[in-house]
Amino acid sequence: MSDGYLAADSSGARVFSGIPITLLWSTLLLPFGLLTTNITFGLPIPETVPLAFVLVGGLLIAFRGYLRHPALLYAPLIMAAYGACGLLTARPLDGLRILGSASVFLIATQLSLASLPKACRISLYVMAVLRVLSLVFPGPVVAFYSALGLRGAEVYDGGASVLFAEPSYLASAVLALWAIGRMGMAQTKSHLHALDFCAAALLLLSFSASAAVFALIGLLICLRRRPLLIASVGAAALGMFSWLAATDGTRVGILVRAIVALLREGGISAFVLIDPSATLRMSQTFLAIVAAIDAPFGQFQLEMTHLVGIASEMDVLGIITGNPLLDLFAGNLQGNTVLLQLLLYGGWPLLLVLAFPAWLAAVRLWKLRSVEPSSVLVLVALVSGCLVQSLLTSPFLFLCIMVGLYWPNRPSPSVQAAGVAAAG
Repeated sequence: MSDGYLAADSSGARVFSGIPITLLWSTLLLPFGLLTTNITFGLPIPETVPLAFVLVGGLLIAFRGYLRHPALLYAPLIMAAYGACGLLTARPLDGLRILGSASVFLIATQLSLASLPKACRISLYVMAVLRVLSLVFPGPVVAFYSALGLRGAEVYDGGASVLFAEPSYLASAVLALWAIGRMGMAQTKSHLHALDFCAAALLLLSFSASAAVFALIGLLICLRRRPLLIASVGAAALGMFSWLAATDGTRVGILVRAIVALLREGGISAFVLIDPSATLRMSQTFLAIVAAIDAPFGQFQLEMTHLVGIASEMDVLGIITGNPLLDLFAGNLQGNTVLLQLLLYGGWPLLLVLAFPAWLAAVRLWKLRSVEPSSVLVLVALVSGCLVQSLLTSPFLFLCIMVGLYWPNRPSPSVQAAGVAAAG
């Protein structure tokens, strides 16, 4: 095309207005999709509907003209079938959410692993800049986040959740972006990159207990062959953890005090009273298991309040009967991971639809550690998404599964460089 908007360069690569499509995709479109998964854009939609991610992914599929990785397509297709059946039940919106999750999973399977790590790195750098701005100019940043429709805009005086609705959502997203962004990077002498400092700082400055743990685990994985640096990072992390634990109102401090009370009094009631938020997650996990016992082939809904009575009869620890938040969240009790939500909605069959590729990805990530050391960090993000925290319509867990299943089994630049140095 003579106007230069969409053409091909001399090497055959497609360009848009003089810019290679792959560069435009990895530096602008995909980061935009990853950074806006919690932004409502002022529309009357739930806070976890990743409109931009689905739209830019749909553009990618339309531009390419075919679907990749056909062997994996069974998973989002079966999820979509369950969601379509759910549209005929008494809670059609839950079926719509399963359909949305299937579409996000489908988009994730179509992303190119050649450009995904770069897009993850850019996303983290943008978030780091925004977090610094929130420390210097909290008022304008809070106003900006509020205009975007973010529920957590004012958490910890603004900015702690960056572009996400709450710190725990930020924590799971940053861990996945950090892990995937590290894949394929050349190793440095210290084994650390600017990306590692940005990710750890974002996690710690979210003041989330899970984020602090993710930051420590991530840095230890990055430095596992540098004992002196590990000791230094460990000392710094211990200092930061101590400060967070001693600061009133932080999630780390609340969790530590709850654990101390649990050990001192020997009962769950003190823990529940001090940290009902952590107890709520335990309650949600327990309720999802009860749901699978009550209806092994699925409840065809994502809400669990109707199971509280059954769960109370099985509750010997008091996480159901002693949790005041269950009444507060009645009508909005759901599993805190994608696997638990699928177990609740479609029973054991739908759980296995995602658990099977997740298990294969986890095994392969562990085997990849000799040729790509950062695969261990992706494995941590994958396990965390399956067992600790993930969102049904968020792409980050699905991206970790994709990386685990399809990352090339060949040495990264870091391993190749290490081999050359050893040979020399």
